[in-house]
Amino acid sequence: MSRRWTIGLPGRRDLAAAWWSASLRSRLPVGLLARWPPAPIVWVGAAGLAGGATLGGCAEFLADSPGESMRSSLETQREQGWAAGEPAALYFPDAQEADVAGGADWRAAMSTLALRLAPAEPRWLPYYDPTLFQALQAPRNGDLRVLMRPVFSPAMAITSRRGEALLSLFAEQGCRNDVALVLDIPGPEAVALAAALAPCFDPVFAFDNWPHPRGIVPSHVTLGAALYYLPWFEREKTSRAPDAAPMFIFDRSRLAPYVDESVWFDNRYLAGLPPADALAAAGIKHVLYVVPDSEIGTEADDLNDGVVALDRGGIDVRLLALSDFSETPLPGWLDEVPPDPLVDPTAPPDPPVQLSLDFYFGGSPRAHACFWDWYGWRRWPHAPQAALPMPPSLRPRTMFRPTWRGTIASGGWRGSPGSGWRGSPGSGWHGSPAGRSGSLGRASFGGMSG
Repeated sequence: MSRRWTIGLPGRRDLAAAWWSASLRSRLPVGLLARWPPAPIVWVGAAGLAGGATLGGCAEFLADSPGESMRSSLETQREQGWAAGEPAALYFPDAQEADVAGGADWRAAMSTLALRLAPAEPRWLPYYDPTLFQALQAPRNGDLRVLMRPVFSPAMAITSRRGEALLSLFAEQGCRNDVALVLDIPGPEAVALAAALAPCFDPVFAFDNWPHPRGIVPSHVTLGAALYYLPWFEREKTSRAPDAAPMFIFDRSRLAPYVDESVWFDNRYLAGLPPADALAAAGIKHVLYVVPDSEIGTEADDLNDGVVALDRGGIDVRLLALSDFSETPLPGWLDEVPPDPLVDPTAPPDPPVQLSLDFYFGGSPRAHACFWDWYGWRRWPHAPQAALPMPPSLRPRTMFRPTWRGTIASGGWRGSPGSGWRGSPGSGWHGSPAGRSGSLGRASFGGMSG
């Protein structure tokens, strides 16, 4: 059960929090809104503090502004504590008192969260970045542990249901282990999606920042989502097959733009992917890069170099939009098979697809059954009449081929195009392109760094 926390909640923040919650609910499908209770509004401040960060206007998100300091934000937080001199206060939308299992073990688990959420397979440890989880065990961050709450939002609930639908595709004949996933969606939903997929995939988190009261990236909400789903991750970690394929989990908010350094704390960062040979050695032949919706037609700038390297290394990369999983048929996605002149119309029809899901790929069981045909990755035979014509709107994702763009976050400023994973595995090394300040000037290369 949720509780409405109102510690240190002035009227201005009350309005901002209400707007944030209302805007989130306005994007939900009508069918789910009818069965979802109002989201709690949470503003938690440290004892004796009523202040905290306020939400800025849209103009503050329009552009990047290079800073003057050469010392990274994360280094400052490690030296001064997570709040780095600001009043210790955090805004938690959709906070919960209990985790997904209905318990409060999350409180005791905070100091060991980085270890608990590490990949089960040792081969993926070099690509695991536990920086965000380590924020809860740093000696200077006792007040952060006091403030933390599990988080479960309506958006996470929808993402979890879509994840169950995606999981069903991989679990048709046991968990398929030749396809790795890259989850590049907003942090809390990325955690929810990973939890839904955990029965078949080994989670490899890469959250390379700490929360901050004025942080550009609201990573404390992602951290709260991890605390909420911790029981599911731990349960599946012990029951999942040892050769399970990996899923690399990123917070898409890591590259959020900003303009006013005097208002916002730069806790952004860059991410990276393993090299093709590391995936190939584990039997991975394909990578499904998961984005929030069909409006996104390519990978994030900081992952361009790594995705190109996978393609050049013989790993087939395709895009998948979470919005392709729907409760109702998507516009333009046919749900009927056109008549085949070579097939006897009096022959018995194929048996109906037996599924029981809230969401389906394409919004219907028939489209759901065509997933592997449309992506060209089917491994087992199927009836000749099973596949529907591919919807034109899906083709850009099923036919995706990465192209090197030479961005500031890729080989455009370090190394050659498509050079892949930069830095030695497990080193926890962070580079800094000239002229950048804050965490965005660091490139994440995994490892159990402190």
